[in-house]
Amino acid sequence: MSQLLKRVRKIIHNPGDVSHDDLVWLLEKFKKDDRSPGSGGSHTTYVVIAADGTPKIITVPKPKKGRQVGKTYVKQVIDLLELEEWYESHC
Repeated sequence: MSQLLKRVRKIIHNPGDVSHDDLVWLLEKFKKDDRSPGSGGSHTTYVVIAADGTPKIITVPKPKKGRQVGKTYVKQVIDLLELEEWYESHC
């Protein structure tokens, strides 16, 4: 199983335990536009092309040191990228 499949499985099955780095890595793997502020702000904004072809914006906050990204943000990414369907079709 590839590294991408392993990380997607981890994110889908445990959305409450996802690091900011893992979520950003995933968004970058799916080639989403990074609209993060240039001065190292506390949020990173991405433009995600949804399954219907419309652009959607998702903002992911950088959690405080030692914390994970909020479950709500992870679920938004899962839904926008349709990760569950993608994972099922690639297993």
